[in-house]
Amino acid sequence: MPIDNARLAPMQPGVSVEELKAALGTSWQEPGIQAEGRLHIEEFGTRITADGRLGEVHFRAPFELPPIHGVRMGMPAEELHRLYPVAERIYDEREKYGWTMLKMNLSDTLMLGVGIREGVVRIISLTDPTAVYPERPYKYADPNLTEAYDLAMTDPVDLARRPESGWCHGCPPGIDASRWPVSTTNGMPLRHAFTVKLPPPYRMLGDEYVAISLFVDEQWETPPASKNVGAGGARGADPRRFDIEFMDNDYVLFWLTEEEFAAPLGVPPIIEGTPVPGWLSKSPLDYFGEFNLPRTVAEQ
Repeated sequence: MPIDNARLAPMQPGVSVEELKAALGTSWQEPGIQAEGRLHIEEFGTRITADGRLGEVHFRAPFELPPIHGVRMGMPAEELHRLYPVAERIYDEREKYGWTMLKMNLSDTLMLGVGIREGVVRIISLTDPTAVYPERPYKYADPNLTEAYDLAMTDPVDLARRPESGWCHGCPPGIDASRWPVSTTNGMPLRHAFTVKLPPPYRMLGDEYVAISLFVDEQWETPPASKNVGAGGARGADPRRFDIEFMDNDYVLFWLTEEEFAAPLGVPPIIEGTPVPGWLSKSPLDYFGEFNLPRTVAEQ
C-alpha cells in the first residue's frame, strides 16, 4: 500500500505510532537504533517518542496539506510575518543554503516551526518540547578512552598519494556505486565528508575494522530532484553501515577494513533525473566558501 498523504497531513504530536504505520503502509521503516526515533519518508519526517507517540512532525514542499495553525505551504513570507509578527528566528546550518527558519510557541507542549526559502514557506513542523526520545547506544564518551587526538586539515593533496591518516572531501576508498548511500529527501548521492584511520582503542568493531568513512545528506542544497531513490546502497543492506540522524540531517557511517581503506576510490552512482552534486562538481573552496575552510586550505 502506498503512502496515504491524506492520512499523513493531520499528523501531530501525541498521535500514536500505530496511526503513523497505517498511514505509511509499505513505506513504514522502523527507525534504526542510532536514529533516536527520527524517521524521514520523502517530504514527511517525524520523531517517535520513547513511549511510542509522535513528538515531532515535519512537512516539506511539495507536500500538499491544509493550513496548519493558519500557515500553508507556499505562503508568502510577508503574509506569515503578519500572522505571527513575534516569530523567533532559529539560526542553524540551513541558512547557508538560503533558508530562514522560524518558530512560534503555541503552548507549553506545542511549537510551530516554519522554513522559508525564496520568499515562501516550504517547511512546516509541529513539535512537543516536552517529549522524551529514545537514546542511541554509545551516545556519551566511553570512559575507557582516555587518550584524545587533535585532528587538523592540512594542505590539499592528490588522493593518488593516499594520506596515511585519512582525508576530507573527494571520494572514499572501497565504497562503490552499489554501496554508496542515497538521500531519501532528494534522491541524490550523499556527500563523502571524511575518511579517517582510527587508533586501535577506537576500533569499536574489532581490530579488523581500522577506519571509518562518513557521508552527509546535503538535503538543504537542492529541492527534491527525483523519486528514484532505489539506486545505491540502502539501509539495513550492509552490517557495517550505520545510519545516524542529527539536527534534522542524515549521516551514514561505514566501517572499513585495512584492505578497503587501501582500495581504489569509490564513485557515486549515476541516478537518472538528478544533477551532478555540487560537492562533486566544484572544488571544496567553491562549494563551502572561504570562511568554512581552514585558512591554509583556502589559500591553496
